[in-house]
Amino acid sequence: TETQNSVNAEDQVAPFLKMPPTSEDQVREWMGANGFEKHSASFVANMIDGESLLELTDNDLRDDFGMASKYLRSALLKKRDQAFGISRTSSGSSSSSLLLPSPCSSPGGLDVD
Repeated sequence: TETQNSVNAEDQVAPFLKMPPTSEDQVREWMGANGFEKHSASFVANMIDGESLLELTDNDLRDDFGMASKYLRSALLKKRDQAFGISRTSSGSSSSSLLLPSPCSSPGGLDVD
């Protein structure tokens, strides 16, 4: 039962950790829940919301937010991408079927020749 209780507790926390933050407050909470609380003050000071979070790059985190560790920057970007359902290619570019329309289909769903 003790193992079962810890699994249930993880199930309750996991959705929040993976949920895409949208507001500035949610980004702050998400940062703390994912182990980046040390840097959440700079995100609040820069009014980073979900849309802004999606636009941040490795260079932004290093240069504008003082995250010197490339491993910490990589971890934050990976957690962000997981929360927003974005997958990374081997070249480092991102893609998301949730955020981007398919280039193979027209707006009405009919292929146009």
